[in-house]
Amino acid sequence: MIIRQVLRSDLERIDEIYRTGHNESFALPDLQNQITSAVVVDDNDKIVAFGVVKVYAEAVMVVDLNQSKMDRILEMDQLFAEAYRGCEEQGIQQLHVFVQDPKLQRLLERKYGFKPANGVALVKEL
Repeated sequence: MIIRQVLRSDLERIDEIYRTGHNESFALPDLQNQITSAVVVDDNDKIVAFGVVKVYAEAVMVVDLNQSKMDRILEMDQLFAEAYRGCEEQGIQQLHVFVQDPKLQRLLERKYGFKPANGVALVKEL
């Protein structure tokens, strides 16, 4: 087996692999905003695996908890407006947040349109 960069001609086979068992587990990412992508090809020159490393936007906000709830929401409105602007400017299609407080999660879902991500978030420190 060998690993090589993805070619446009590989996309049909990648989609075929995806549709035969993965399409309900996660969405197949597009190749925009990538750091790298590759396919693994077997000895018969058949693609058997695909991977992509995407540029990932994560919003981190630190708000003074001594402020009133209304003030904190107004501050978050301004910070999210800036986050959306920055993502749009960079062509990034998703903004992620990690939340531990259920009340904050509900606020982010209701007011800002965030949705729970599928799966478990894992991180690898490099």
